[in-house]
Amino acid sequence: MLFDDWSSTVTILLWIIGLSWLIGFIGWGVQPIVRQQRKRSVRRSEQVRFSSEVNTDLIAYQVRRNHANIALAMFLMLVLVVWRPLDELIVLGGFVLGVYLMRDHYLQRPFQMLQGFMLSDKGVHLFPERQGRLLWEGKHHIFFSWQHINGYRIDGSYVQFLDRHGNMVVQVEYAPNEFETVKSALFDLNVKRLEPSDRIWVAQLDEQEFYEFEDEICKTGWELIELFIEELNAMNLAPEFGIMRNMPGDRLLEEHARSWLQLNLISETGERKASASFSLWQSSGNIGFLVGPRGQDLVDKLQVWIKKVLHEAKQATEEVVS
Repeated sequence: MLFDDWSSTVTILLWIIGLSWLIGFIGWGVQPIVRQQRKRSVRRSEQVRFSSEVNTDLIAYQVRRNHANIALAMFLMLVLVVWRPLDELIVLGGFVLGVYLMRDHYLQRPFQMLQGFMLSDKGVHLFPERQGRLLWEGKHHIFFSWQHINGYRIDGSYVQFLDRHGNMVVQVEYAPNEFETVKSALFDLNVKRLEPSDRIWVAQLDEQEFYEFEDEICKTGWELIELFIEELNAMNLAPEFGIMRNMPGDRLLEEHARSWLQLNLISETGERKASASFSLWQSSGNIGFLVGPRGQDLVDKLQVWIKKVLHEAKQATEEVVS
């Protein structure tokens, strides 16, 4: 008999616990180590511009653990211990129970829902969520070369990379506070932005930061208008320029909201000679479109926009003179 005395019983129990832990660790616990090793390998061979890990589990939703299966398994194990049909069967049952408990433990770990991705000079490295898969199931690391990617667009909380035919090559999720950082990294890597506006979740934006963003763009616009002041004076026109909003208060939480830059060129008699708007934001429900480029690209587009308004005003002035 295997359980003749306490020493043999303790030894067998220790063996069962050790083997259960080893199999559970190999099957699930070693996966974060494998991911970190692969990330270090990428960093050694490529120039990484951005790296992120995002918990893709739904925020505000809590999945309750089902303890019924564990309770049933432990009850069956207790029946085996009390009944004692065969010592070998008890050992096998204990081993199965141990592996099952290790599996349940690792399935609740945060790394199961972590999606990682890296943007390097060679392409996009995706480290998918494991979602309870064993070490030898599914892919741990997928690579997409820039040669097969034509550009990107932002849709909700995802960055979508498309090929030249408009088909999606890969989609990665980013954290809300990484919005500008991701776009900056893609700009540095010369990845084409396929759409002029970014479709994002309203909840990703902080209203105060959004106000500051609008003010910064407005300041940049005034600085560019100053470059054309001599041309405006020659046409006896004065600029009216500022941020327009279709509703006061918390625009980010309203059902329909938008904001834009408005430029009017007014004559000495108060007549509006030219007028144009430059969209900044528009939303419907909890989805918003953050419109407009950043950095030097923003300066260039604002300058082109202002020149266009000046051209319209010049044409209107010439028509009056003729």
